[in-house]
Amino acid sequence: MNTLLIRFLLFFFILLPYLYADNIKPIIYENTPELYIGKNIYIYEDKDQNLNITTIKNKLNDFKQSDKIIPNFGYTDSSFWIYFKILNPSRNKQKILLELYYPLLDEVDYYLFESGKLIQSIETGDRRPFFNREIHHKNFLFLLNLEPQKEYEIFFRIKSEGSVQIPLRLISYQTFIEEEHIEQFIQGIYYGIMIAMIFYNLFLLLSIRDISYFYYILYIFGIMLFSLIYSGYAFEFLWPAYPGFGNTILPITIGFLANFAGIFTMHFLRMKELTPKLYNILFGLNIIFFLIVPLSLILPYKIIIKIATYSILPFALIAFIGSFLSYKKGWKPARFYITAWTMVLIGMFVLSLKQLGKLPSNFFTDYSLQIGSALEVILLSLGLADRINVLKQEKEKARNELLNTKIIMLESFSRFVPKHFANILRKETILDVQPGDATEKELAVLFNDIKNFSTLAEMMSAKETFEFLNTYFEIMNPIILKYRGFIDKFIGDEIMALFDCEADFPLDAAIEMRLKLDEFNKKIYKLNLPDVDMGIGINYGKAILGTVGSQDRLDTTVIGDTVNTAERIQQLTRIFKTPILITENVKEKIQNKDRYYLRRLQKVRIKGKFETIQIYECFNTDSDEQIEKKLKTLHKYEEAMQLINEKDIKNALLLLKEILHINPKDTVVKIYLEKMEKKAHYSL
Repeated sequence: MNTLLIRFLLFFFILLPYLYADNIKPIIYENTPELYIGKNIYIYEDKDQNLNITTIKNKLNDFKQSDKIIPNFGYTDSSFWIYFKILNPSRNKQKILLELYYPLLDEVDYYLFESGKLIQSIETGDRRPFFNREIHHKNFLFLLNLEPQKEYEIFFRIKSEGSVQIPLRLISYQTFIEEEHIEQFIQGIYYGIMIAMIFYNLFLLLSIRDISYFYYILYIFGIMLFSLIYSGYAFEFLWPAYPGFGNTILPITIGFLANFAGIFTMHFLRMKELTPKLYNILFGLNIIFFLIVPLSLILPYKIIIKIATYSILPFALIAFIGSFLSYKKGWKPARFYITAWTMVLIGMFVLSLKQLGKLPSNFFTDYSLQIGSALEVILLSLGLADRINVLKQEKEKARNELLNTKIIMLESFSRFVPKHFANILRKETILDVQPGDATEKELAVLFNDIKNFSTLAEMMSAKETFEFLNTYFEIMNPIILKYRGFIDKFIGDEIMALFDCEADFPLDAAIEMRLKLDEFNKKIYKLNLPDVDMGIGINYGKAILGTVGSQDRLDTTVIGDTVNTAERIQQLTRIFKTPILITENVKEKIQNKDRYYLRRLQKVRIKGKFETIQIYECFNTDSDEQIEKKLKTLHKYEEAMQLINEKDIKNALLLLKEILHINPKDTVVKIYLEKMEKKAHYSL
């Protein structure tokens, strides 16, 4: 009886995938012009990419029905298996096309089954030669000869380093030819406009010799080439026998067109003088665009295409904002840019979102860039002509304003307000900062101090002291800037820095400053001075930032309990003999807590405060041996801290001694051990 049961169960599980397949309803196709089948297909994600057509049939019960007309998975490392059935219910044979109309898929494997038997398989994709395709077309087309009242099973395996989109439809021959005719007409108009604009602007470049036309011609050429690649025409007509070239040239083309679009934008909108902050950001993006071209030859396609795609989004936003700001500041040709680039920027934005899987694939999203760019090149050509006229008018005006500009610059340089303060005070330029401007802001405050500096200063002359401090600040200041901070004050040998960002950045800065101390000690070796040590304290909270002074002389200041606490915490590094201390506020604001080695100290009462505050030691900069031992004893250490809080001195002493036995160099434990021993002595 048991043997029969086991055989039955085994037979049941073997048949289970096929029973599931039988429950899948076939797509009924009967003389329909076209049928989008996205919601009728079943999908299986092969994350390990180790399945083939034989093994995937055993996974049919794991397939999930699509809930989208056009499934879009964005950028992914997985392979995707597609499964569906087609039934011809009529008594007549039907000859139709199955179209996968997204041409930028690397690998597309197609399998057709009839009555469980494989009758056709095709391996295609833009990573495979174009002539491997059953039908030579920019999209992937598969011919289906549907016999009367027969059911067919179809599998696809799709893999791509680019965006994975699966737009599928069944279409009759007549409908396909009619649509293809219309599309070819539209494409002809589009590329005709682009070529005409290239020659038109080339003529103006040779006539007027304005460099803007050169940048614009290269941009038009880049976007036309990108459109050819994206639509599949380039693969069909330019390099059908070199499939690998298509994936290499696509990010190169994106970098090329974005680079010249950025240069043209900065030049046309006069961003360097009208919107310098946006200019700096766009200039940085342009460096990325420029680097995309050589990196496309080095980095894997799936990495470089993500960099290229994600870079387009901020560029579109910055260019769009910059055009409005330039127009607002009186640059009239910007109105052409706003009108023209509204079209293309929307197209670029929509296309990027579609590539990232955030928008569905349809006619508008597929051809959004072409629609926008065709309108854009015409309007911007008019804008360039208007720009020439405006520049001529402004040339004379600029001469008269030159003297006033020099006076304003001299007045500006006579005042001192950090650029970062102007940003925090929401002033567009330093010129807008006035005495008394203030705001309340939540930020991190970092204090850094050289230990025993007074003793060291006695060993140096005045010149050597300044050389000592300037060398120290020269090393530490770039680190603070690197992690999005800025120095508010130099107080003797002490640095006070502010970070208007997440708490991870000031803590990273503190760690790197500590690690850079060795470099500083090597430099002061020439002064015959001993190695120095430093302490860093960080706090996070609200503070009031503002300016004091007069119109002739401005200074900045930061006021608040957050500042005072940070300075007191830094002073405690001398007592606990540890390089970096932070407050509970900092610890709570840290985003990536796993990156830091933190150890809780006892609550302390600092000068000027009635309440105790919780502080933590950061020991990321300790030696590898010390980090290992502190982590090893961390559980015992936390238990000891708890016993101290509970005033269980006896057991706390035992644990502290045990920790110190494992790690004799643990200065914090030594301090607490001495403190507990004194308490134990007085309690006797």
